[in-house]
Amino acid sequence: MRALVRSPRLTFAALLLLGGTCPLCAEQIAGVVDRVTDGDTLTIHIKKGGHEKVRLQGIDAPELNQAYGKEAARVLEGLVRDRKVSVQCEGRDDYGRVLGYVYLKNHSINLEMVRRGAAWHYVYYAKDNKALASAEKEAREAQRGLWKEPHPIAPWDYRHDKKETKTVKTADIPNYGSVEGICTRVTDGDTLTIQLPDGQRATVQLFGIDAPEPAQEHGPEATAALAELVLNKTIRVVIDGRDEFGRLKGKVYAGGQYVNLELVAKGHAWHSDKYGPDEDDLREAQQKARAEGQGLWASPGQMPPWRFRNN
Repeated sequence: MRALVRSPRLTFAALLLLGGTCPLCAEQIAGVVDRVTDGDTLTIHIKKGGHEKVRLQGIDAPELNQAYGKEAARVLEGLVRDRKVSVQCEGRDDYGRVLGYVYLKNHSINLEMVRRGAAWHYVYYAKDNKALASAEKEAREAQRGLWKEPHPIAPWDYRHDKKETKTVKTADIPNYGSVEGICTRVTDGDTLTIQLPDGQRATVQLFGIDAPEPAQEHGPEATAALAELVLNKTIRVVIDGRDEFGRLKGKVYAGGQYVNLELVAKGHAWHSDKYGPDEDDLREAQQKARAEGQGLWASPGQMPPWRFRNN
């Protein structure tokens, strides 16, 4: 993600007089929304005929061909179409779109989309945004918008599944021993995918733990925590068989750190007696995390993920 180059010497008004359309040195732009592409992308018409496509920062709406995707686009259109908005720019993405927080007067559109259940809080890119996290929790509990479905698919997972190709071989790996590879995907707080040097791919279920589901409270935070530890890094997996879905069960190490233990210690996952009955280090880490109110333990009455899945 390329950051915007900021310049305190040029004001936004002066840049408009020069005929610029969201130059890289602008911190804020303003204009009338003349197009909504989907639930998190819009185009604004700036003075003197310029246009900028804006990707709403910190949120991720369902894709148009995904469940609730068209509805999310209609929600955004109803909020901003043909209205003047301002955009607090945060950078540009790989497609050249402005990344930003959109405001209608003083009203945050990014936050409103999440509050209405029309978009997810994109924790991976805005993990410290407590307002978005709180809005998603509120929408989920009220079953607004996309949260009416019991197990909505996160758009980042949906996009990844669409990109998967049939030419990539599934790894033929023994059920015991160890392997090393690059983590190319984090599905949730206890599942990841590794790419091996020979091009094969394997899905790994972290042994001895069970993280909240993505649609569950603290699920997005758990996914982001695992991604921060392993995504795009070389990891080692000590294999302990396979689960009922054929995934490798394993103890994962990244940079010398025992990832399974780290997730439990920070309150991002439960120790699971079913998947790791003799793991005393995980059990002790959970007891300590619970006593200190770490992560998911900061909120009372947390539902274990195995019960959530059975509901």
